[in-house]
Amino acid sequence: MKKVLIIYFSVAFLWFLIYCILISDVYLTIKYEIEVTKNDILVDKIYQISNTGIILNIIWFIISTAIMLILYIRKNYSKTA
Repeated sequence: MKKVLIIYFSVAFLWFLIYCILISDVYLTIKYEIEVTKNDILVDKIYQISNTGIILNIIWFIISTAIMLILYIRKNYSKTA
């Protein structure tokens, strides 16, 4: 089971790293391609939508990591008990 946990955390780390790169890509795209339209209402809405999506994805990442840890801990305690 330790091997599965190591694999999961390595995949989670890569997922988080790719996620950070995509976040920076979103902000750069908004800054250099959408902000040039000079429409402040549209730019604010786009920032609001992207921020909401980023926050929801980070929350899901934390929840899925916690679920995996809980399952790992339960599996280990059931073997020792």
